[in-house]
Amino acid sequence: RDVLKGPGLGPSVHREISRALNGKMPVQRRPHPGSLFSPPIPLDGPPFPPPPRRDQKHSKLEAVAISPGRELDDDRNAIGIDDRVVLIVEDDTIFRSALLLTAREAGLKAVVSETGSGTLALARKLMPDAITLDLRLADIDGWVLFDLLRHDPKTGSIPIHIISGVQDIDALLDKGAASVAVKPVPRDVLRDVFESIHDRSTESQRSVLVCEAENDRRASLAEAIRDRRTKVTSVHELAEDGHWEDYDAIILGVRPSTAEDVQVFEKALSNDQIRTRLIVWCAAPEKLQAAAHHLYHYKQVTIVENLAELLDFVGAGTIGMATTGAPERTKVESVAGARVMIIDDDIRNIFTLTSVLESWNVEVLHAESGAQGIEYLEKTPDVDLALIDIMMPEMDGYETIQEIKRRPAIADIPLISVTAKAMKGDRKRCLDAGASDYISKPVDLDLLLALLRVWVARSRSRRQNGKNAISNIALH
Repeated sequence: RDVLKGPGLGPSVHREISRALNGKMPVQRRPHPGSLFSPPIPLDGPPFPPPPRRDQKHSKLEAVAISPGRELDDDRNAIGIDDRVVLIVEDDTIFRSALLLTAREAGLKAVVSETGSGTLALARKLMPDAITLDLRLADIDGWVLFDLLRHDPKTGSIPIHIISGVQDIDALLDKGAASVAVKPVPRDVLRDVFESIHDRSTESQRSVLVCEAENDRRASLAEAIRDRRTKVTSVHELAEDGHWEDYDAIILGVRPSTAEDVQVFEKALSNDQIRTRLIVWCAAPEKLQAAAHHLYHYKQVTIVENLAELLDFVGAGTIGMATTGAPERTKVESVAGARVMIIDDDIRNIFTLTSVLESWNVEVLHAESGAQGIEYLEKTPDVDLALIDIMMPEMDGYETIQEIKRRPAIADIPLISVTAKAMKGDRKRCLDAGASDYISKPVDLDLLLALLRVWVARSRSRRQNGKNAISNIALH
């Protein structure tokens, strides 16, 4: 096919759907008319895990048996409830083995991630006692991964120990790193790091009750919340005597258009033990307010509209606080006021990205071709960052990036390449062309925000250092 007529995401999307449904995706390739993908899908699909029984004693942690890309000699399938766990993010084979051995000697169970992709999801599920992080990873800037982990509501409180060959990493201590060590690291220093992890006090196990009448929603919600530190019990209705004191949070799914659901909500509000633990998941809170505004305790209950907000509350432990929105975040404060240039020939992409960026109080400029983008960058002062689409006609993203780097006046502007191909090696090719970093479509907004936080801060620091240098020259 003509490379400009499609983003090339079809095979990737089909592959992920097939994997999620325990299927396969065989392919038949011919020069003409092209490739035929025929994914057979099991009719029963992937089974939902049964909700844990209240009297069930977990000896192993089923929730974190996450299959790695290839077989790794770590402890992910042998983790007990009381084990102390460290997540090791390291792509160097020899040093990874040294870290694994030293962690075990300190009495820790260790799980290894060779790449940055998937690390956040693994950390959310595993909820380790600590993370060791190498900043030089093949698929993501380690500073960006650090930022993602620190700003995620579930993983933000996990201590992160930086062990890397990158210089000038002390600044990460100010950003919340538990410790930093520059390779080569003496064995006794590694031992001290892992022993400090082992000796650190542990967070107690949390227990969450999910009450949702719809089977699929109940199962998916329970699976999303469950991790190593959170035990989830799921039921389709609230019992008369549910031993509510056994739960740290009670999540109730409510549909305000259903009279029965509103009655269940009223009943929950009337019980002090439930009300102080209650988080209501309701897609239309204004309708619930109209139906239940007369209830005395209505305003004392946390109400969230979607799964993302719900996970924010549960992950941050924000329970028993009356509000109708997600916990107050500082995720976007550091990018507010930034000036970002979007270079993309598709006005739909420009509109979508602009809407997102402006919601973060970012000033957005745009150009619809590489040549126009270069012209605008040269005429516009103090641009903090440029997002450059790779698949553009005439001058593509690679050529645009290379041309920008050849012009001294704008060569220092951070350039984030945006590609729809999401193929292995894309990031390296973009970096080789001169891009500062890389993100693939469909754009992950959390990753985009992390990229902005890291690169806008670097851009502002570079610009401030330049002003300081000019001031010093003027003074002398």
